[in-house]
This record gives sequence, C-alpha cells and structure tokens, in this order.
Amino acid sequence: MSRSSVVVLLNHLNGIVNSLNELAYLKNDKEIYVALHNIFYYIMTKHALTTSKYIIDPRLQGFMGKVIEFLRYVQQLYSRYIASTDIIVAEMYRFVQEKLRVEEASKRMHVFACDALSIVDALFIAHKLRPKFFGIIINPSGKTAAYKFLLDPKRFVEEEGNITLMNAVSKALNVGINISKFDYIDRFIHGNENINFNDASTVIDQLYNIVSSFYTKVKQLDTHNIVTVVVSDHGYDIERVLNGYRLKHGLSPNALSILAPILII
Repeated sequence: MSRSSVVVLLNHLNGIVNSLNELAYLKNDKEIYVALHNIFYYIMTKHALTTSKYIIDPRLQGFMGKVIEFLRYVQQLYSRYIASTDIIVAEMYRFVQEKLRVEEASKRMHVFACDALSIVDALFIAHKLRPKFFGIIINPSGKTAAYKFLLDPKRFVEEEGNITLMNAVSKALNVGINISKFDYIDRFIHGNENINFNDASTVIDQLYNIVSSFYTKVKQLDTHNIVTVVVSDHGYDIERVLNGYRLKHGLSPNALSILAPILII
C-alpha cells in the first residue's frame, strides 16, 4: 500500500463527483437521491432496487461508468490490503490535514462525526454543495468497532497520549474545532434492523428525510463561512430479504457498508 494508491482512489471519487451534473435533469432532490441509491444498488447486486429506469437511461451511463470503476478499485484495495487498511486511513487523513491547512484562514471549523453515512448520502450532499474535498475510508468490517481501531491516532499521528484524531488535527492546525455527533441514520438502522420493509421505496423515503435534515445543518454552516468537515465510521446497505428489505451495516466485503466518506465543505 502506498500514497499513490490513495491518490488513485481520490481520482476515482473526483470522477464521480465531477459527473454528478449528469443527474441535473432529474426533477428534484428526492429523485436524485433515489437515483443514486438505485445506481449503487444495481452495480453492487445486479438487481433493480425500486426501478430500472435510471440503469438504462443513456444520460446516466457516464456516471454509472465512473461508479463501476470506483467500486472495482475499492474491491482491489480491499482484497490486496485487507490487513493494512489503516494505511489508507493514515494517508487519507494526511490529505485532509493538507486541505484544511489551506482552509484554516477563517479560524472557524466544525466537524460532524456521523455514525453511519453512506457514499450515497455523501454524494447527495456533494451534489448540493460541491465539497472542496471528497475522500473515503475503507472500513473492512463496516462496523464502528473496526473504525475506532483504524483511527487509533497513536498508529499514524505523531502525538502522545490517548487523544482523538480530530483533536490531533486541531492541534496540528492550531485552530479550534467544534465537534458534534450525527447518529440519526444509525439509530434508524438499529431501530428497524429486525423489521422487513415491504418495498425499498419506504426505506429510501425515510433515509431521504434524515439526510435532508443533515444537509440543512451543513448548509447553514456553509452559509456562515464555516469550514465544515463531515466524517463517518461506516456506511450501510439496503439488503433484499425473503419478505422485503432491511437496512444493515457490517456486510462485507462486497458491500457499501465498508465505505466511510469524508467531506470538507
């Protein structure tokens, strides 16, 4: 594993973000969110989620191609470097620090620590706000415990003592950081993990409401010229079961759960 591998990963992500304008013809934000879920679900499972119309729409083929390339590269990294995914974390957060050093002039920074935020959710926010940085961590189990292990700052940040990663970033940049937790998606997942939804549209509708409320929080800070960092511990998957659909995280390796987005806005 090398820094160059992370650069390639970031280039794939930038390709997706730069292709988000292909979704601009869709009628509203909710349809864009639905389309993103359908595209990622189909690429991962080869099955339709709520509809196949986005999959066969020629206007979205370029975007889908970028997503396919990205997910294929993620699987290559996962299979080759499963024992050293902490290095991906280390390099990714070095990129974050480098970017934040450029943005620190405002001396106002806010971090949202998200418990469960999928790449679909992050791309929806990116479509709305066009982040200055879009990164991803590969969490090999798709669970919070593995994320905490990967983010042990003593493994890759030159600090002493038991401190959090963002505190280390704050000290390195000599800037104060406000940190707040956003865990409504994880609450929704675990509050319904034993419930089968009859159709995927019901799941997506409720997720959209949660993510929209989160976007509003991020947008408010952006409006006030506050540098906003969104970090997450894992994503989640919509899983097809015998009698409907369930929300899960921790499905790996061939799952979106292992992707934990990072945004700087």
